[in-house]
Amino acid sequence: DFSSIQPRKFTKFTIIYSGNLNPLRSPEPFFRALSLLFRENPQLPEKISVIFLGQHFDIDLSHLPDDIAESISFISYLPHRQSLEYLLGADLLLFLLAPQSAPGVVTGKIFEYLATQKPILAIMPEHVAAKDIVVKFPQVIVVPPHDVLQIKTQLCQLFKQWESGHFRSTGLKTVPQNLQLYERKSLTQKLADFFQTIIE
Repeated sequence: DFSSIQPRKFTKFTIIYSGNLNPLRSPEPFFRALSLLFRENPQLPEKISVIFLGQHFDIDLSHLPDDIAESISFISYLPHRQSLEYLLGADLLLFLLAPQSAPGVVTGKIFEYLATQKPILAIMPEHVAAKDIVVKFPQVIVVPPHDVLQIKTQLCQLFKQWESGHFRSTGLKTVPQNLQLYERKSLTQKLADFFQTIIE
């Protein structure tokens, strides 16, 4: 429930990633796509901001392409409530899973993203369980990590929608009904029902 959280205000088209970065959550395909987008549209670096929120950035960030470096910032720690202010104020949320991720991988972060009802660009492979969940939500765009051109195309289209004023980026204050299936209370009730059938 986000009813008591005030979204942070941004002036640029703001993309936010929340979580740790490591080889299984590498931003490299996103960086390559953003670099392509900026090279093709030299005016965009002044209009797009990317913020990474997380406690551990376990990858080498010292070699960011020069054309995107000034548009990207890293915040190594924020209290959870404050990170939610960023998520609710974002125009687009970024979710990352690498091709080598195990098929059963589903992180709690994706449910937090979905609960905001913000548009989500999910860069993830086809075989992971998380994809089977996110495709049920219309605000999610799924692109495989190897398809850098498609990532770039989606970023371009999303930015154009935002710039033209036709972009839907208003976070929700309550949990969407189709997401309630994955809430802890719902999962606990399903487990209780299952044990009851065994007892009977």
